[in-house]
Amino acid sequence: MSNRTLGEVSRRPRILCVDDEHNVLEGLVAFLRRRFRVLTASDGAAGLLLIAEKGPFEVVLSDMQMPDMDGATFLSEVRRSAPDTTRLLLTGHAAVPAAVKAVNEGGIFRFLTKPCPPSQLLEAVEEGCRQYQLRIAERQLLEQTLKGAVSVLSEVMALASPVAFGRANRIQRTVRWVVREMGLEHPWRYELAAMLSQIGLVGVEESVLVRAAQGLELDAEERRDIEEHPEIARRLLARIPRLESVSRMIANQTRDTSPVASQRALKRNDAEALGGHILRAALDLDQQLVAGEEPMIALRNLRRVRNVYNPAVLEAMQSVYRERSRPTEMVTIDELMSGMILLEPIRTIGGVVVVPQGYEISAPIKARLMRFAKGRGVKEPIHVQMPALGDGEELATAEQLVAMG
Repeated sequence: MSNRTLGEVSRRPRILCVDDEHNVLEGLVAFLRRRFRVLTASDGAAGLLLIAEKGPFEVVLSDMQMPDMDGATFLSEVRRSAPDTTRLLLTGHAAVPAAVKAVNEGGIFRFLTKPCPPSQLLEAVEEGCRQYQLRIAERQLLEQTLKGAVSVLSEVMALASPVAFGRANRIQRTVRWVVREMGLEHPWRYELAAMLSQIGLVGVEESVLVRAAQGLELDAEERRDIEEHPEIARRLLARIPRLESVSRMIANQTRDTSPVASQRALKRNDAEALGGHILRAALDLDQQLVAGEEPMIALRNLRRVRNVYNPAVLEAMQSVYRERSRPTEMVTIDELMSGMILLEPIRTIGGVVVVPQGYEISAPIKARLMRFAKGRGVKEPIHVQMPALGDGEELATAEQLVAMG
């Protein structure tokens, strides 16, 4: 076989045919194999196994009447496990209840009635392949657009509000640890919510954010600006496709976390409520850590506040921080490393703040400081909180988190 022919074979769409009648499968393979790569299964269970092991397929064609699992039930399972795959139903029984079940549960693309003319079958399979390619192209375009939007939002926050960006950057790691400890599904959503949790503060003056972080008194308007930022973020992010759930997690960071609400969120597996609970605890813990409190003491302080924090979240935090001691040190610019937390602002020799207190050191920040040190000079040594065990793991970027989804 020539290389050109091999290439054509590898590019042929992959079709899965499922029918309990062997002669029907043989006929489908004989007719379709010239244009498609065809695999077969004799029942729904075998079909689902093939999808898990050898999927995805562009099109799945299933008979309706099969023992153990009918076509509508099988295609509803395909819809869950391979949502991009186009689903076709082949049936000799056009009963209305069966048709309704297939449409509602299986989300089928087209019905084909036995005996099906070859031209009609071929047209349906080819159109199904086009639908599959269209869905994939749309999803890829959406993903690229989403990556760009999230990246721009993160960069805007870094430029417009370094204090808010630094806080979001710090809690991202805590949220990652807690979500892993709790074994939650779709961890990228929680981490992305942490990354964007402070985006609603972009319009608030830096001096107000600094005073709020230090626990200093704010006037009524300043308090309102701080209190409204989660809802501002929700409205902003809810307009971006695939960020609806993330936006609601962010909005929930200041909402009800009473024991009743906490148990309800866990019992219902309510990711949006639970995401808000995790953000609230992570942010309040961060405020104490930046002030120089030891993690276990800070967690004890949170536990003493009744009816505010989700007990399961605090338990997970205690588990991950128990193994992560964070001593403090005085270091030079050269000795700075990723994961260190600044316990004081870094200033030039002239007293200008280059990086505010509370920032987590990253490779770009260190590079920036090295340039300042060579040019205008930087005051040393610097008081920092050392990286905890496991802090060496790089934080995911916005693009990486979106790709995980």
